[in-house]
Amino acid sequence: MTMKGVVVFVILLLGIPLIFSISISELVARYSFSAATQQMSVTSHNDFMIDKNNNSINDILVIELATNNTAGTFVFVVSLFDKNGILTNETNKTL
Repeated sequence: MTMKGVVVFVILLLGIPLIFSISISELVARYSFSAATQQMSVTSHNDFMIDKNNNSINDILVIELATNNTAGTFVFVVSLFDKNGILTNETNKTL
């Protein structure tokens, strides 16, 4: 094998770990779903991705929560962590 072939092989070998993806189920499984109030009980959750602009790249993560709670106004906060930092979304909802 020539020196050029060795260099190309090493570059490809080092680049393989950078090229991978995880499923939405694996992504969501990394997060903790919990409620910080005695008034609400999260009974189940569902998640899915939406490709809003049809470019084959998911743009929106939707997390649906089913609850068993008393009436009131609640604040739902979701934080996603990755190598670039934290993305947080906060939603007020009256149930």
